[in-house]
Amino acid sequence: MLPPPFYPFCRLIIAYIIEFPSYFQMAYTMTSEKEAIIPTLGVTGKSLQRAPSTLMGLSQELRREICEHLSKQDLVNASLVNKAMQDAAIRPLYRNIALRLEDHNTKTINRISDMLTRENPGIEHIQHVRIKNWCESPRTSCQHWADVSMATTKYLINGLPRDQLKSFSWDSIHDLKPDLSMLLLKRQRKLEHVELMPLTHSQFTCIKHNFETDENLTKAVQNAKSLLLMPNADCCLDAAGLLVRSAKKTKIFKFNGDELDDSVRRISTNEEGEVTDPVFTKVLSHLKQPGAQPMQLTCLSLYNVDLEHCKTSYATVINFSTLKKLRLLYCWRLELFLECMMSPDHDYAPRLEQFMILNVQDDHEHQLPSILDSFLGYFRGLKDLQLQLVNPGVLPAVRNITRHGETLERLSVNVRKEPRSVTPEFTSYSAPLELTQLCTSLPNLTQLAISIEEWPEAVETSLSPEEGSFEQDVVAPLSKLPKLRLLNVLNWPTLNDEYIFPVAAYGALLDSQATSFFRKFSESQARQHKDKLNTLRVLAFGEHEDNENNISGIKSEDQEPTMPRFVYWRDQGRSEWSESQDTARAVRVKEQNISQLGVDTGLLKNNLKIRSSGGPASDF
Repeated sequence: MLPPPFYPFCRLIIAYIIEFPSYFQMAYTMTSEKEAIIPTLGVTGKSLQRAPSTLMGLSQELRREICEHLSKQDLVNASLVNKAMQDAAIRPLYRNIALRLEDHNTKTINRISDMLTRENPGIEHIQHVRIKNWCESPRTSCQHWADVSMATTKYLINGLPRDQLKSFSWDSIHDLKPDLSMLLLKRQRKLEHVELMPLTHSQFTCIKHNFETDENLTKAVQNAKSLLLMPNADCCLDAAGLLVRSAKKTKIFKFNGDELDDSVRRISTNEEGEVTDPVFTKVLSHLKQPGAQPMQLTCLSLYNVDLEHCKTSYATVINFSTLKKLRLLYCWRLELFLECMMSPDHDYAPRLEQFMILNVQDDHEHQLPSILDSFLGYFRGLKDLQLQLVNPGVLPAVRNITRHGETLERLSVNVRKEPRSVTPEFTSYSAPLELTQLCTSLPNLTQLAISIEEWPEAVETSLSPEEGSFEQDVVAPLSKLPKLRLLNVLNWPTLNDEYIFPVAAYGALLDSQATSFFRKFSESQARQHKDKLNTLRVLAFGEHEDNENNISGIKSEDQEPTMPRFVYWRDQGRSEWSESQDTARAVRVKEQNISQLGVDTGLLKNNLKIRSSGGPASDF
């Protein structure tokens, strides 16, 4: 394994080989197999020829190690240099395959066909496949394309080599058909990540029956370390339970009960006091039997699960001491789950590194703020904290956030007022004193999502409003973060309701605001951290488009189907013709292209959502 300081040098060497042919007229001189393919450049000079020959003089093992740390595009370019570089780059290039099937678009289908040919040497290295959002239309209008996509997926599953995949991930608004799930389990018996999204249509036999009658299916999931269960009926819970029993090495457990009926999803109590919890009883109750060992999970993600009796259910079958990542979304009585993790019965404090909560409006929610405060103050060591609270939510005390200051790298904490509103308001740590206290105590924070009430109106492009001191109350505290790389301002800059702007005009105003903020932040950071200049690289306005937000004052037709978030990259240039030298300049980019810029922007993903209707690419 190469040491991290060597990675930029590796990329520089690869870029040197790849980029020079675009600047010089070149002709390749073929040599023997042990020698490099040395480019003969139009410009002569030993120094220009020495770098490629030096790289090709490295061992093939070292070249492969270098390629392990390159981006996808760099790997594509490296594989086109010569046969030796193709051999070095092909393994990481094909290890993770993401395919996006869109309405009536045959390009991906042709790509799959080419990928599965015997002439493609990369097919033997495919380990992870992800199918993403293959239909954006309503379910009632795309049945034909849905059938085509299912047939394409079946062709893909049949075409891949047997027992090679470690994961096959389905990220779509539509459910994967049960027969395809069964086909996948039969052909790929070494899966480490298994997803179960069963349907109970009349034309399909319930998956439970398949597991009971085919022992090969249970054997296929024995090595699974990650489970994603998304049942939508009572009998599917039985199948999920069979799957959990078979997967004895589970480290990552994700359960989504969103498609279940309330009669199945919610806990009920009859007149005699008997408690009925179908989800836990059918999926995990076997772990309460004598001799059964608790699940040694590192990651737990629960969506739409009733936790009212978790003290006698989930807390008895999960070993909290091994948990590193915890995500509780739209769960009832989640404060009781947090209380269980702080119980004196456990002789240890939580060791969480990632903690995410999205709560629901409920009669008992008034108890959550105090328990959440106690929980955050109960331990240290969080690296990623994302809390989206709804009324009557109250922000945790700043001191309980800064308790994790030495380790915290990502932070998003806010109360979303009127959660169902398309023009939401937020409460966050935007008061000058709170913001200053927060920023001075988080030396390792690189990504921050926060609402800033004092942000000037969109027409204030210079960010210098007549009333208030934006630089002193907002810019100065934020610039105290010495490693901040990404800032997501959750609330949109407001507009005067007397006028209706087209989205293009609004975008032009935000372009200027982003440029002004980059410059002000750079100047303020230079005054406070002379050795940490220009760390901020990405500035975003608004929430993830899954929230379907609208902006008051923008033409409604410009916000259909959703209003995408505005994301800016900090570049160097001149925004005005009168400028004498290059300064910070904001360039608007599409979110899907941010990853190509080499900056970690994980906070921009919708981490508060569990598939199948979309979700974060790096779903833990």
